[in-house]
Amino acid sequence: MTDQEKWNSAVAAVSTEFADLPLEAKNRLSPMLQAVRELKQDIHRYAEVLDASAICAACGGQCCATGKHHFTVVDLLMYLVEEKPVVAPCFSSGGCPFLGDEGCMMEPGFRPYNCVTFNCDRIDSLLQPFEREAFMDTERKLRSSYRAMEEFFGNTFMQGLIITCERDLLRDRKTVLGLGRTAMRDRFGEV
Repeated sequence: MTDQEKWNSAVAAVSTEFADLPLEAKNRLSPMLQAVRELKQDIHRYAEVLDASAICAACGGQCCATGKHHFTVVDLLMYLVEEKPVVAPCFSSGGCPFLGDEGCMMEPGFRPYNCVTFNCDRIDSLLQPFEREAFMDTERKLRSSYRAMEEFFGNTFMQGLIITCERDLLRDRKTVLGLGRTAMRDRFGEV
């Protein structure tokens, strides 16, 4: 199975499971995902202040070369909750499948955790100590928000979407989000 086929299967599986979630679960999930998006935007503001896009353009985005597995179930859920079209990766480029001619194809608030929290040495050296501490505090809050999502679903999502789906779907777990019909009924009542 190609990466594109795995991606398509993963997006379809999570989209179906999300659609089947009870309204109560979606209502609890929405503010959690909003918090994740806001924290990512907060982190991105540090990059904007430092004009990191110019630094990244000059180096060619070398840190993005391994981006294939950065996009997670949590990132996909943000698109689904916001009812936005899911980004269409290009796995044939050899680099990050989410890089287009204009750079990252995702808005900062929708970018994967690894992408918004990584600062190369050139960017990190521009941060003042108080900025670095504030950045790290926001990163800790973001990590905590991801953990809350994992607790909500009873599954781990920090690995990439493709890895998570390979683990869960190909090993007969039958669900990615971790909430099968029985678990949803137990947690939220009739589905």
